[in-house]
Amino acid sequence: EMSIVGRSIKYGYANTREKAMEARQLNVETLKRIESAKDMSEVLGILYETDYKTNLVEFGGVSAKAELIDFAISKNLADKLEKLVEITPKDEQDLIRPLIAKWDLANVKLAIEAKIKGNSYDSIAKYIIDKSPFGSEVIKQAVDKQSVEELIDFLYSKSPRDYANILKNAKEAYAEDKTGLKAVDAIDLGAISQVAKAVELLKARKHFRSSKIAQLTIDMQNLVTAIRAKSNNVSFEKIRDLLVENGSIEKSQIERAYSAQSLDKMLEALGYKGLGNAGLTGVEIAIRRRMLETGRKLVKGVVLSFTTLVYYIYLKELEVMNLRLVIKSKQYGISMEEIEKLGFAQVE
Repeated sequence: EMSIVGRSIKYGYANTREKAMEARQLNVETLKRIESAKDMSEVLGILYETDYKTNLVEFGGVSAKAELIDFAISKNLADKLEKLVEITPKDEQDLIRPLIAKWDLANVKLAIEAKIKGNSYDSIAKYIIDKSPFGSEVIKQAVDKQSVEELIDFLYSKSPRDYANILKNAKEAYAEDKTGLKAVDAIDLGAISQVAKAVELLKARKHFRSSKIAQLTIDMQNLVTAIRAKSNNVSFEKIRDLLVENGSIEKSQIERAYSAQSLDKMLEALGYKGLGNAGLTGVEIAIRRRMLETGRKLVKGVVLSFTTLVYYIYLKELEVMNLRLVIKSKQYGISMEEIEKLGFAQVE
């Protein structure tokens, strides 16, 4: 066990910077103001007073089109998570990186989708998260390749070791349907598998609190997979390989619950009572809120620690999810409750 002096030397700077980042998050009052705004221009005006201003300016400022606001929000999230990696002690950056793999790989998905549509690099240039290992220069060269296969091969050649296998699987998946949908799914599955790997690394280095928080991400992915399949009467065998190991809910538990008569009963068996008709977004929000509560308990009373850094990832992701929900409710002119039930929030 590290002494308080050792912890203050190792985590003092990182935790101070993280607290400053946390302080810039949207508070409940600001979210309520956005919720009661009369239209999107008023929403943008409020966001202009917040930490999102810089990213909104990149996408057209107060006259930004609705669909571009989503990219501005994503970019803000990715920038903050990259900053988190930078402030993490050097010998533990390899523990944070797999937890944000999804954002590192977002550019790869954009490149594949652009190539399939026959679009140029310019069509996606402003959406590229430049701090990812797959930055703008790499993506530009990739999109210039002749085919999707060549594009993935090129990205594979530039890939950090941890992501090489994900790209290999994406290429094989693309060969199956040629639409790109399976390739994108393979990348998503690869990103969550990185979290599963991080859980093992965290446990091996005795970061048990952090590993418990990370496990909840895997639970959410697995539950969403199970809910989608159950809603469409898909057999458990078909989704067995899509479920990721190392969550706090084991695959065998999900399998037992899956045989329940209804979606509601399945969720109840997995500890989420009364969510059967909440819609996918409602379930994701419930799980994320539980993640937040669990994280809050794990961080409580812990000063100068790695856990605080991991907890920030989930705090920031929940903020973005809430913000997107409120914006969607404004765009579609329907209540937050309806938005949650319909599953409009793109939890990306």
